[in-house]
Amino acid sequence: MRVARRILLALLIVSLAAAGARAQTPRAPAQPQPQPNRPFVERGFVSLNLGGQFSPGELSDRVTFEANAETGTLDADYSGRSALVFDGGSGLLVYRQIGVGFGVSHSGRSGSAFVRAQVPHPFFDDRHRAVEGDASDISRRETAVHAQVYYEFRHRGPWRVRLFGGPSYVRVEQELVTGVETQETFPFDTAAFARATTERAKGSAFGGHAGLDISRMMSRRLGLGASLRYTGVSIGLNVPGGRDVSTDGGGLTAGLGLRVAF
Repeated sequence: MRVARRILLALLIVSLAAAGARAQTPRAPAQPQPQPNRPFVERGFVSLNLGGQFSPGELSDRVTFEANAETGTLDADYSGRSALVFDGGSGLLVYRQIGVGFGVSHSGRSGSAFVRAQVPHPFFDDRHRAVEGDASDISRRETAVHAQVYYEFRHRGPWRVRLFGGPSYVRVEQELVTGVETQETFPFDTAAFARATTERAKGSAFGGHAGLDISRMMSRRLGLGASLRYTGVSIGLNVPGGRDVSTDGGGLTAGLGLRVAF
């Protein structure tokens, strides 16, 4: 019995000493748990492009004017040239691979017009003089707003492909030839083209567009892309004096630029 009590007493002393040692040992501070990284999911895009716009056709116009108590005629054929275009837009996915967006484009060019006129004679009736020449620095400005629905194909690595289309609102400002100035001497049987007089006409109308955008992402959010868009619209230009001239707006637009994903 005496031996057993000694053994129990020794075990009690060892247990108390071990508990005291554990109480005096400093505890290491708790390490913060790392937060899981949330994957980036593309919901939309912003695009900025610089490119060219190719007119859908040429513009022709006929003007009548009064000179020497008679009526003369003037025909002007405007060259359909390409124009520099700035283009920007944005889109947001709303259901799976379908999204909605908008775009704004602005183009400008300076061309020429070939002018043919029949100018009345100052002394004789029905003896018009034919003159012709080129009117230079004929400017045209076009601004368009595009609302669109687009379909985005499933991602193939860094590549993004979108098809889009929708209505467009297009506004055009165009210089039009309204008259000619001639060089002539007595007896005024002939006349030569000196210069054309012009006025600025404006008009706007609704049309439609469709296109394709292909881009390659260089990082998670930034990439480079190319786009093609065709816009079709017929616009009546309001010429000062109450005359309207019909012209085709829009045409084919091609551009290269920056893509930003968000």
